[in-house]
Amino acid sequence: MNGSSFLKWAFLLLPMFVCCPDVVLAQGEQGNLPLVSFEKEILPLLEQHCLRCHSAALAEGDLRFDSGRAAVVRGGQTGSDILGSRSADSELFRRITSTKPGYRMPEKGDALSAAEIDLVRRWLDQAAPWGLAVKRNQRQSETVTEKAGRFLADLTTRMQDVSFRNLFWLCAGFIALALWSVVRAVRRMPSEKARWKNWIIGTLVFMLLATWIYYDGKARRAAAEVDEVRAELFKFTGLPSDDPLQPPYPLHPKRLGGIYFRGNDERNEALFNGGFYRTAKMELWLADEDGRRLAWGDAVSGPLFVEFEIHRAANTTGELFSDRVMSLIELTDSVSSRADRTVAKMECVTPDQVWKARLPIGQPETWPDRKKDGKLFLMQQTSKPKPHYGIVFEVSVARGKIDGASQLWMGSLYDLNGRVLVPRGEKILLDHWLDWRPIPEIEGAHTKDPELLGVPEHLGDSQQQ
Repeated sequence: MNGSSFLKWAFLLLPMFVCCPDVVLAQGEQGNLPLVSFEKEILPLLEQHCLRCHSAALAEGDLRFDSGRAAVVRGGQTGSDILGSRSADSELFRRITSTKPGYRMPEKGDALSAAEIDLVRRWLDQAAPWGLAVKRNQRQSETVTEKAGRFLADLTTRMQDVSFRNLFWLCAGFIALALWSVVRAVRRMPSEKARWKNWIIGTLVFMLLATWIYYDGKARRAAAEVDEVRAELFKFTGLPSDDPLQPPYPLHPKRLGGIYFRGNDERNEALFNGGFYRTAKMELWLADEDGRRLAWGDAVSGPLFVEFEIHRAANTTGELFSDRVMSLIELTDSVSSRADRTVAKMECVTPDQVWKARLPIGQPETWPDRKKDGKLFLMQQTSKPKPHYGIVFEVSVARGKIDGASQLWMGSLYDLNGRVLVPRGEKILLDHWLDWRPIPEIEGAHTKDPELLGVPEHLGDSQQQ
């Protein structure tokens, strides 16, 4: 290579080294880290912290860690890969580093230590290599010390359960009583008949107490779960209760209103695009008294409003957007039935196509520090009133303009306090049909079968009203 060619190649490659030093450095640093061994480092963590709830014995959330990598990638009920491409987008990593009760994993027992979390992070950043399928309690290379450590760790986790803990201490007390009886028997040498009598009575008493403690604890746990579900369902129905519902954030960039797309919640090959199609476009905006839609930095001088519009998508079923159905929908600041709540009914803008509601949120001049936050709800006032969507707003005004910290967004309320309802049959997860990204519209011929379109289900309550 002559001098001219060398200079030419150096000139061509120079931008790569100038513009991408971070990438090159990151690759170098990643290459210097030792590879994480699945069998020696990750597998023991799964056995200690995960397999109690996510194995063939229980499989909570339809998620198992003992069936190989493919089962974990499928993600159980969520249907999404929980490993991700790296720790930054891994649901598994978010769970083990969270401090929120009910979301943090493991749900029962102690959280992972900082060293264990770092180990999982490095494993995920190395594309989460996976060995053979996990077979709990069947590791041939496991030493006696490892078995004892795993047994103690599992026992510590199980002691969190009140039924097991009571039964454990009852068994310990019975063993102590049995040993004491043996010592007394050896010293006093009672008759054979007396010894058998004592053993039979003691065994029966132990069995009765053990049975009562076990089923009492099980009944208490079941009752607590029923109460929790009832409380969540009570919130969801929207019956008299001022306890606010918190919709899940739709994971879009920060925004001050915008467009959302409502999709079909059925999946069937007889439907257009297999059932994945748009039913409505919903627009959410912050507006002034004149109806002007506001953005960050816009000047304001009067009261502010939240505006909500529903646009029927092309070729969708007309019965689901009838005057009767739309007249039952309202925008309100409370899910209760109190008389002082603010309500805005949906008004028809374009017959059979567009409906709009406009609800005031106040005058910024009267707000403390010119800031106000709150929630609104899109309700369907049927025989069983219930909120379908929650709208969250945080509005601040600085120097007469909408501050950049303000935001306005909406989310589905079918997510009950972090528990996503999983419909049966042909239906999909309910968080898969509300999106801020476009959903395809129906094109061409479409089925008219009311059962496939879900007409009887959606119109049932409205017809009883």
